[in-house]
Order: sequence, then C-alpha cells, then structure tokens
Amino acid sequence: MKDLREQLQATLGDSLILEQELGGGGMSRVFVAHEAALGRKVVVKVLPPDMAAAVNIDRFRREIQMAAQLQHPHIVQLLAAGETEGLPYFTMPFVKGESLRAKLARGGELPVSESVRILREVASALSYAHENNVVHRDIKPENVLISGGSAMVTDFGVAKAVSASSGGASLTSLGVALGTPAYMAPEQATADPNTDHRADIYALGVLAYEMLSGSIPFSGRSPQAMLAAQVTETPDHVTRRRPAIPPMLANLVMWCLEKRPADRPQSAAEVVHELDALTTPSGGMAPTTAQRSVSAPVQVPRRTLAIAGGLLALALIGFAGWKMTRPAAASAESIPTPALAVLPFENRGDDKGQEFTDGMTEEITNRLSSIRGLRVVGRQSARSYAASDKPLQQIAQELGVQYLLTGTVRWDKDAAGKEIVRVSPALIRASDATQVWGDAYQTVLSGMFEVQSQVASSVASALNVALLEPEREALVAKLTENVEAYSLYLRGTELLRSVLVPTIREAALLLERAVALDPDFAQAHAKLSVAHTELFWFYGDRSAQRLRLAKAAADRALELQPGLPEGHEALGVYYYHGFLDYESALRELAAAEKGRPNSADVVFFKAFVQRRSGKFQESVATMARGIELDPRAAAYIADAGSTHRYLRQYDAAERLADRALIVSPDQPDAVLTKALAVFGRSGDAGTAVKIFFDAWARAPDKDARTAGALVWGWPFTHHPGIAQAVSDLKWTRDLGDQGVVMTDKAWFFRERGDADRARTHAD
Repeated sequence: MKDLREQLQATLGDSLILEQELGGGGMSRVFVAHEAALGRKVVVKVLPPDMAAAVNIDRFRREIQMAAQLQHPHIVQLLAAGETEGLPYFTMPFVKGESLRAKLARGGELPVSESVRILREVASALSYAHENNVVHRDIKPENVLISGGSAMVTDFGVAKAVSASSGGASLTSLGVALGTPAYMAPEQATADPNTDHRADIYALGVLAYEMLSGSIPFSGRSPQAMLAAQVTETPDHVTRRRPAIPPMLANLVMWCLEKRPADRPQSAAEVVHELDALTTPSGGMAPTTAQRSVSAPVQVPRRTLAIAGGLLALALIGFAGWKMTRPAAASAESIPTPALAVLPFENRGDDKGQEFTDGMTEEITNRLSSIRGLRVVGRQSARSYAASDKPLQQIAQELGVQYLLTGTVRWDKDAAGKEIVRVSPALIRASDATQVWGDAYQTVLSGMFEVQSQVASSVASALNVALLEPEREALVAKLTENVEAYSLYLRGTELLRSVLVPTIREAALLLERAVALDPDFAQAHAKLSVAHTELFWFYGDRSAQRLRLAKAAADRALELQPGLPEGHEALGVYYYHGFLDYESALRELAAAEKGRPNSADVVFFKAFVQRRSGKFQESVATMARGIELDPRAAAYIADAGSTHRYLRQYDAAERLADRALIVSPDQPDAVLTKALAVFGRSGDAGTAVKIFFDAWARAPDKDARTAGALVWGWPFTHHPGIAQAVSDLKWTRDLGDQGVVMTDKAWFFRERGDADRARTHAD
C-alpha cells in the first residue's frame, strides 16, 4: 500500500482532494479530503488488502448505498463507495469533535447524567437504523463521536457491507465474528448466522457499562478469552464497580447484557423508553429500592459449552486473520440535525383571518417537514402552545428543539379597498433567545402561497440545511391559485381530523367544492380521498362506490403531482381502512414518509397498520419515532401505551399513559390505557375502576367523548358504576346512530351477559 495515496487521488480525480492521513486506523487507511463542489471536508476510508480480497466490489458498493439512505440526527451518514486498484473505500462527512473512546481514555467513567444522555442518543440512532433494516454490528466507543455535545454513531452498515459482499464464502460463514471482541454479543462471538439487531443492544449494554464504570465487563483478557467469556460468563453487576449508579439504570444495563437475545430488550426503542423514564421526576435517577429483575447467571450445559467451543475456535481462526479497525476519532464536520418547532402564528385580524393564519402555520410546517436534514416538531405539539405565555426557552425545552419559528399576520386594505396581508416571521435560537432570521412580507391574499414558500426556504437557508432537489421543489410548490378553493381546503382538512360521521361528511362536501373550483388542486384531491375512505371506515357509507370515489381522488392527486406525499398517504388510508390490505398500505405509507420524513401523522398511521397486522415490536419502534416528532400529542402517546399493553408490558404502558395525561388530563384513551395496565399487572379491578371514575368526575363532556373509553374498559363491565355510566351516556348527541357506536354498545352488553340487548345493538 506504499503508493495508496497516489492511487486513491487518481481514482477520486478533482472531486475530492486528499489533504491528510489520520493516524490510529490500524490496518485501514483513513484520509481527510476536501470536496470542492460543496466546500466541505469528508473522510475517505480504504479497507485493508486482506479484507478486500474477500469482497465483491459491486456488492460492497450496493450495500454501502443502502446504508447511505439512513438520515438521523445521531448518525454520521455514509456518502459513497468505490474502489481503487482493487481496494474498496467509502466516504462520510468529517465531524469536528472527538470519539467517545478518546473521552473515556482522558477521564475514565462519566457522570451518570452524561452517560444517560449519550446512551439515549445512541439508542435513538439504533432504533431508527433497525426500523430501516440496518444493523450496525460494531457498536463501540471508537464508533461514537461527540460533536457539539451530541453523540453521533459512525460506520453504520460497514460491517454488513463487508459481510454481504464476500459472497458464498462469507466472513460469517467461515467463522469470522464481525465486530470487536469486547462488545460482541454471545451470538456474534459464535458466528451464529441468525444474529440480528439484538446484538447491537448487547453492545449498547457494554458501552453503557464502560461509560458508567470506566471499564468493560471482561477487561484485561486476550481477544480469544474475551470471546469465550461473552458466551460462557456472566459479568459482575455494574454496581459492584460503581455502587452509586441508580438501581433502575444499573438494571437496564444488565438487562441489555443478557446472554440470550430473547431475554434482552427486544428493540432499541424499548431502551429509549426506559431511559426516558429514568429522566422523569419519578423515573429513578435518584436511588430507589425498586429494581427490575435480572436473570440469574446462566448455567451452560457441558454439551452447549462443547458446541460453543467449536464455534469459538472457528471464530478465533477467522478473527486472527481479519480485523476491521477504525481511527480513534474519525471525526466529521457535520452539525447535528437542527430541531425546529413552528409555533402557531398570531392572527391580528378577524375570525376569517384566523383561518388563513392557521393555514399559514400548517403549510409552513408541512413544507419544512419534507426536509430530511431538519427535525420538525409535529402539528399537535406545536399547536398546544397557541396563545401560550410561557417563555420561548421553556417551550423549546419542553419540545426538545433548538429553534422556534414564530410570526404575526396582520390584515389591512390598500387605497383601492383590496385586502392586504402582512406576515412577519422570526426564527429564534432558544439557547440565548436571539433572532437568527426575520423578515416582513406584504402581499394580497392570493400571494400568501408564495410567502409560505419563501418563509420555508429562508428558514432552511438560515439553518444551513442542505436541500436535495425534491426537497427544494417541495418548498416552492404552489397548492393552488384559487383563494376560495384554498379556504374550503383549510376548513375541510380541519374537519377531517374528527372521527364523527356528520363532521367527516361535511369535510367531504367542502373538499368536493374545493376541487370543483380548482380541478388541478392535488392536495385537495388527496384529502378528499381520505374523507371518502373515512366515511366508509366509520360506517357513514359502506358502499363499494364510496371506495371507488376514494381511489379515484387519490389517483387524481398523484396524476396531477407524481410522488405527492399526501397522495400516497391517502392510498395508505384507502388500502388499510378500505380493505385491511396491510402490505399495500405500508408500501404507500413508506412512499409518503419518504416525501415527508417529519410527519408524525404518517409515522403513527404506519404504526397503526403494523400493530393491526401483528407486527407489534415494529409498531412500538415506529411509535417511539412518532413521539419524538410530536412529543406532546396526547392521543398518540396514549396509543403507544396501548401497544405496550397488548405486549403485556404494563409498566411501559402506564408510564406512557401518565405522560399523555400530563399533557391532556382528560384524554379518554390514556385513562383507558392506564386503568387496563393497572388491572393487567395486578388484577386490581377496584383501583382500575377508580381511575375511570376520577377521570369521569373531571371530564367536561360526559357523552360521546368518554363513551368509547368506558365501553372498551370491558374487564370492568360488571361493575355497577360502569354499567350505570354507560346507560346514562348521551350516545347520539355527537356520534349519531352509526355502526361503530352500535358495535361498541353490542360489545358492552355482550360482556355483561345481556344477549338480547347485545343482539339489538348488533342488528
């Protein structure tokens, strides 16, 4: 590899100019290069010859390209892959900072709060990658970079690319355990071909163990002895190394280190939930006596030891001939993804002005949500701060963002009597409450659409967000030129958030008028499709004709604007609510999510489809991401708790229900989830019923809003108080005599053993 630098530079040409070689790369060679086109630094890593000999270059490039699709605030994205003189290489951004390894080497164990923060950020990155079918396989401090106070995981997908591109004689099949011995899960150490994402969770446990105690579980051993220990020995409990670690945190670490994959947390999202619980006021960051049970040391039968020994021998042979190392701080000039909330703009006009002001806020949010390099908080969370007098810094902290976009909308008339709109947006950095960007726009009403585009584009520019061409197009796209059609669209879209048939029917009529006024209004066609499907789903019209109308409207939206996220979302709703066609629904929702990666509504609908199709673990992970996007959406948080309850994870279910109730104290689904979680965990019906009636006493509207929660609290249907409450409900005031209500009541009376009344309502 004497002339590698010259070979590599010749391959890269003028696109990347090599500047320096980084040390600490072991057998790999690592260079910093300048990318002239974008004026930034990148890292170029070249695989060593002995590893390259087993790699199919084309397959390696394809695998790297797949991993390069990952875009997450705590992942260093892969950029490209190629080969020079038969040696594969790949590139990634250059991140300013240091590796976690360098940080640990300098100071040893970390403060508990800092360890929890880093651990959560790494777990969040793993959750996102696993959801996208990418397993890291080599989590360790060298692959965690600390930049600007945030953790970023590097080399995602590289181990998989090396393994997958080695063809029939794959490294794994030859017994090579991909990874680093100190952080390998037992199944990795024995080169088990069924190794999956749970190996990353084991490595995460080792990482946590090292951050908290200053050492790895089996320190001071040779690589061969380390691999053997991973399979056959139980590590000391981490509190033996550092007694002051909070018990709940310590037990989470040891849970991740279980030998059997089935005994660990089953998803990184579950780890994120546990860490979030630790940082709540009652979550266990202070010492407590409550502890998660951790399984006893594994007693490994002799026969299992013999088999494991044979597999270890193969793994050690392979390990001696192959070791993939990375520089101690392959670091990159990549600022962690900025997070932003668009707060409701203030209307300084009449009620009609409020409609357009809300539309301005919503549309700017939608446009910014199309940008992958930006995390935008969901609509429900942002809207909860309408007219709030909380300091902006407090709002930003509660939403977990660094920036807030605020604005005012004023209304006036010019000399000719034509209505004039003045929009004054301001982008605020929360840390010091300074204005990063601001502007003032004056336009006629029909010019509001252009203002929406200009504001969204200016925000992206002010935050230095690089835009892909589809994102740029989404920012400047015009919905319609017809102000009246836009007004109808806004009103119809708002009504469509309801589950009440009369309201959905009204939404459909408004949207039909919108597309009649502007037949080329693609987003209105998409929303009209959803309205038709929801009329079918909620028993307003169960005819085949209604579904044909839904499909035609969605198809028209995509014909007018190919790739329109709202069009694919409408088809996702159509396939799920119209036909329970989960596969087709998930396919369309994936297309919608690609176009609007920050849409919590799309993410949660995807989670609902996953849950309904029996993919509960996937649904949990998807919901965790949805909550990250919309952290104060009480209904969504309650739904996530309900999903945990289905998995009999009652502690997590109750914790999420409580979180939802903090945001919305009377949220019926959260009350139901909490009551059923308490009942499921303890069998204590009395306490569960009390939860219902405490909420009932507070509820301002004791009719349809609470009906569903009471009816679906079916374990308690024999309680006389519940029965009386259901009998007293004014079922028809809001919902009307629609099928879903009759089904609920039939279910309730069936559970009570009242067959006649059950049959009456079912009929």
